[in-house]
Amino acid sequence: MLARLSLADGPVTVAANQARYNLDEQEVRVAGPVRLVGPDGYRLATQDLNINLKERQATGTGGVSGEMKLGRFEAG
Repeated sequence: MLARLSLADGPVTVAANQARYNLDEQEVRVAGPVRLVGPDGYRLATQDLNINLKERQATGTGGVSGEMKLGRFEAG
């Protein structure tokens, strides 16, 4: 799965090795790693996501780590 989004601050790229899209439910399920790269050096890595496109929400069980202007971060 590859998505390129245009935001006010600049482009964002979201990439995953594989995902399943449920057209009826408007949900994307990603099994495995997900990488997000945004403007100003913003990077985020997580895994095993469920993305609800109708509600514009993403939830996961794989923790998250990343980097931004303020430094590095990590959460379970």
